[in-house]
Parts: sequence; C-alpha cells; structure tokens
Amino acid sequence: MYSVKAEYDHLKSIGMLQWQSYKEEEAAINRLLQIIYRRLDPYKQRRLKTGLFYLCPPSNNSGHILLCSPLDSMPLKEALKRRRLRIKRERKILTAYKEKGNVSSGTSATQDVTAPLPLMITLQTVCRKSLLLYTIGSIFIGCAIVLIP
Repeated sequence: MYSVKAEYDHLKSIGMLQWQSYKEEEAAINRLLQIIYRRLDPYKQRRLKTGLFYLCPPSNNSGHILLCSPLDSMPLKEALKRRRLRIKRERKILTAYKEKGNVSSGTSATQDVTAPLPLMITLQTVCRKSLLLYTIGSIFIGCAIVLIP
C-alpha cells in the first residue's frame, strides 16, 4: 500500500486529478483502493493479535515513544520465536514480583488490569526524563530570577 500511495502522490503532484482518463476511471480506482484496504485490515489485526508490535523509547531521547516490530529486521518465524521468549520472560518477572508480595491483594481490579512490562518500562523512562528536564529547567529559571537584580 505504501508503494501505491507513493505512486498516487507522485501522479497527483504532476496534475493527475485533472486528466480526463483519471476522471473516467476514478470510481474504479477508489473501488480497488477500498478492496486493498479491506484486505490489509485482517492482516494488521493478526499482527496486532500476535503481539509483534511493541512500544520503545527513541534513540535520540526526544521523549516520543516509537512503535517497533521485530518484523523490520527478521522473518516472521524468528519474530514469533522471539515473541514467545519475551512473553515467557515477562511472565517469569511478573510471577516473581507477585510472589514477593509487592502487589496488594486487597482489590481484584488492580490485579486484573496489568500493562505489559515493556510498556511500563518505556513509560517510566519517558516520565523520569521529563521530570528531570523540568526540574533542571525550574532550578535554572529560579537561579536566573534570584541572580538578576
């Protein structure tokens, strides 16, 4: 779909929307694009259901969260294997954490809603960096206010 979109954008930029042949075939083109979108939706849903996408911090420390996938660098079979290993590791860590008694057993609502471990780590990292930047900024502004007569 990316290649179709890139080609469409290129043709659009050189005036395709004004062409007579485009106006004659516009309905057919839109119908075919809808077929492609409908075919891509189940594919996307399967990928999301299998857990092949996850959030990770950016490499440039910009504070934005990136959507990553092992499919960018490896075939599906290997990606599924790594996903199973990651889930097994996360379950082991969560089980050890719960066995230590760190999770309160008073309410069942807090036990039912658990965020995935990589998401929690990513969000904690982003929040920690933001808090550090705001603190340093506040100290700098405070010093500037105090030192300027």
